[in-house]
Amino acid sequence: MLPDTDYVAEDKVKEEIAFARRIFGDNGWPVIDVTRRSIEESAAAIINLFNERQVRDVASGEGAPV
Repeated sequence: MLPDTDYVAEDKVKEEIAFARRIFGDNGWPVIDVTRRSIEESAAAIINLFNERQVRDVASGEGAPV
């Protein structure tokens, strides 16, 4: 028997995903699909996004290099 929790309620999960997509979209936050990715591949994607943002910010004069 499945436990009585929101984490197994398909409609609740879909609602939470839609909410997260709205928040990320409204704030311009990147989304990384980690489906079928190892933790190392996910970490590399995050580091790449960070480095790209750093380069962009320095080029635009918005921030100093870290």
